[in-house]
Amino acid sequence: MNELELLREAWSEQMCEQRANGIETESFEDWNHKRMARMEFFESFQAEREATKAAAVKKANDEARMKFFNEWKNSKPDAESIAEARVS
Repeated sequence: MNELELLREAWSEQMCEQRANGIETESFEDWNHKRMARMEFFESFQAEREATKAAAVKKANDEARMKFFNEWKNSKPDAESIAEARVS
């Protein structure tokens, strides 16, 4: 079975259940259009979510890097650390 036949089978089953429960049915074209709209919304939502997550990770990494370098810049080495650095 190709994809279109599988979609028509899914639509047929869903409409059969809806008729059995007294729920109004819709044409295959309307059903498929709504299905495609839901898929596009979900894909755009996922893409936005991943972009937001990537931006949050980048921001956290940038802040951690700045904190590290600021602490390093403002640190006052003690005599023991200086001696160890000269030996190694």
